[in-house]
Amino acid sequence: MKFGAVLIDAKPFVPQSRPRLFIIAVDRNIELLGLTVPNIPRNVLFPKAINKAYERLPDLIKDSWVWWKLEPPSVQSVNFLSIYESQPKDVKFDSKNKTERLLSLMTERHLAKINTAIKTGKRQIGFLYKRTRNGQQRAEVRFDGIAGCLRTAKGGSSRQTVVIIENDKIRTRLLSRIEAARLMGILLTSNGCRPGELHSFFPDNFSYNDSYTAMGDGVVVPVVKYLADSLLNLLAERIFKQTE
Repeated sequence: MKFGAVLIDAKPFVPQSRPRLFIIAVDRNIELLGLTVPNIPRNVLFPKAINKAYERLPDLIKDSWVWWKLEPPSVQSVNFLSIYESQPKDVKFDSKNKTERLLSLMTERHLAKINTAIKTGKRQIGFLYKRTRNGQQRAEVRFDGIAGCLRTAKGGSSRQTVVIIENDKIRTRLLSRIEAARLMGILLTSNGCRPGELHSFFPDNFSYNDSYTAMGDGVVVPVVKYLADSLLNLLAERIFKQTE
């Protein structure tokens, strides 16, 4: 068996920061000419952490390691505004008290981000996360158009809160199921979508938590397509030709 690892972040494909490690393995007898390089490539797909992990491997396993020849995906300007659902059917806006409670958990640094967003006079959409800092629960916010990594509730991870600032008014709510699916690269539209249907993507017996967990445990579709187009399909062709 020959194998190698690559780290791909979803940000070039969808407005979500989601770095994931992919390990690609193939039978030792498959010809890999043109698909590998002799040394670690110098690009974002192969950070120092991968090289450090490789250096810690026993020599016997190192002999089976390959450095896949992969170019980083083109950098695209993808913003959450392009997938924002203005009238979600499966989540409601938080009460004023809950929103104020979230704001009270912010440090001056993050409250300053809120104030800066208000001063633009334009609609701003950001993401809020609860974190434990120095033993205290804090709320942190970002307005760069990129969502943090979708996670399941398992292990204590908090769900992301969407922050909408418009006309000096601050509103908060959870991500809708359709927004979560779009962040995973699944193209859906909410036009005419009825509760429980969601264009047949989520089964009728899927609750909000079930749907969110499915997204949090998933892999971003365009990332897999990129990897398939760049390497996996080429490997499949080699395998098919050598096993005919």
